[in-house]
Amino acid sequence: MNSDDSVKDANYVNESLSSSTSSSSSTCSTSSCDSETSETEDAVENRKENSNVRGKKRKLGPEKWKKNLAKKLRNIGEAYTNTKSKKAYPKRELQPPCDERCKLKCFNKISEEERTNIFKMYWALGSVQRQRDFINACMTTVKPKYRYTREGSTRRPNNAFYFDVKDQRNRSCKKFFKNTLCINDRPIRTVLSKRDLNHPQFVQEDLRGKHRNHIKLDEEIKESIRQHIDSVPRIPSHYCRSNTNREFIEGGLTVADLHRSYKKLRQEAQKAAGNYVLYHKIFNEEYISFFTPKKDQCEFCVSHQNATETNKETMKDKLEKHLQQKELSRIEKQKDKESENFVAVYDLQAVLPCPKGHTSSFYYISKLNVFNFTVYDIKTNAVVCYVWNEAQGNRGANEIGSCILNYLEDLNNAFANKTDVIFFSDNCAGQQKKQIFVVYVCLCCEKFAKYLITGHTQNEGDNAHSLIERNIKKYLKSGPI
Repeated sequence: MNSDDSVKDANYVNESLSSSTSSSSSTCSTSSCDSETSETEDAVENRKENSNVRGKKRKLGPEKWKKNLAKKLRNIGEAYTNTKSKKAYPKRELQPPCDERCKLKCFNKISEEERTNIFKMYWALGSVQRQRDFINACMTTVKPKYRYTREGSTRRPNNAFYFDVKDQRNRSCKKFFKNTLCINDRPIRTVLSKRDLNHPQFVQEDLRGKHRNHIKLDEEIKESIRQHIDSVPRIPSHYCRSNTNREFIEGGLTVADLHRSYKKLRQEAQKAAGNYVLYHKIFNEEYISFFTPKKDQCEFCVSHQNATETNKETMKDKLEKHLQQKELSRIEKQKDKESENFVAVYDLQAVLPCPKGHTSSFYYISKLNVFNFTVYDIKTNAVVCYVWNEAQGNRGANEIGSCILNYLEDLNNAFANKTDVIFFSDNCAGQQKKQIFVVYVCLCCEKFAKYLITGHTQNEGDNAHSLIERNIKKYLKSGPI
């Protein structure tokens, strides 16, 4: 987009903020607003690429649930409180060994230090399944030479208990075994009941909570929701677009409105539709957000605020220098405002998608991105807006330079006696800090543009942008734009 095209294509309005509220708005109507719900190939590819990207809402964290935290403490032998009965259970501790009446004399075979190591090793497993495997490996079925059983008897065979210490298998009594591990008869009975009869060295897997009778939703319904979400046109982000891959949609409707539209389409097609909870979940899992214009925040200040104490000490000198530069730049700006020079600030407003409307037909059609570049006279509060759409040009240094060139030419014609022009802008390197823009500036003025510290621009042109956005909301109530 060259300078001549900019003068012809960019429509601009020169008016003060005091009179801008009384300006009339123009509305444009579309000839056809056909909503398309079919999923495009590009949308499918983008969704597959972003399927492993974090969504805009936090996801479930089962590891932080009170129930699972209590379960983890129980499995490692720590004190915990039952979440249902609210009963407190003490920490597992090594119990005293058997006494001198023990026939196997277990207390002489394994020392207290070795018992402590076995106790710690057992509870360090932290898994019920692995603890059962450990108990099973320490048990052996005793098969006596002679045994008399009655017909129909269900009596199980006896078991011997062992501990492996220093590569030696030492048999112990049941009391010594239980007290060393600090368990009761229940884990032993569970292991015996879950032993594989053909392979007693294996214990069946714990099947609690693993039944396969869960209600499964048809994948076709989930896919229909994804197709409906992908049918909503995306708009690019204005801020931080260089370091984010988040997608945005126009904030004219809510998730509930989108679900109602989806449900209506499914009813017309006589097909089952997913409920709002499922729709909301899938919507949040996608890397998508409603677009809400926000003011830029300083990345360095935010990173320092969220840093650890160690990193804050490292960043201390840089932060002091950064804040000092901020104050110096604002002092410089204040001096220029008090001087006789012509002082203005300029900035590009967030993308304005068009058409706009509250009906669903406006929401699903492809939007045309409209750009608004404002130049704000700090002393007189006069604002010049250069407006063009993405079919006429982009939003790079060429377009910004064309607007500045046209503005300076008009300024020179109106105020020929003022020779010094000072511009303030943000630190957008892709628009204001390129050779193309410098060439445009050199064509008309001797002084170059001044740039404020990143994140602390205090651009007065944001007042014009805010006024435009408020009027957009106002006129949308009376009809589509």
